[in-house]
Amino acid sequence: MVVENNGSKEKSNKSDGKKNSDPNKPVDLIASKLRNFYDSVTDEGTPDFLLNLLDRLDAAENAAKSKKQSESND
Repeated sequence: MVVENNGSKEKSNKSDGKKNSDPNKPVDLIASKLRNFYDSVTDEGTPDFLLNLLDRLDAAENAAKSKKQSESND
């Protein structure tokens, strides 16, 4: 990988985020399982009950702001 630094090109030891890994090493196995678990959690999406809660919190916050503004205008 070549990195441009202040107009000069230098070689970097980084491998574009890809690392040579050995699936038989315990550390690489753990990292792989954690990565797979993280990916599965991010693919799940947000549950409806949580989205509804966020909507109710937003509505309550907006109502409180409106009430405060109307009180300050009086």
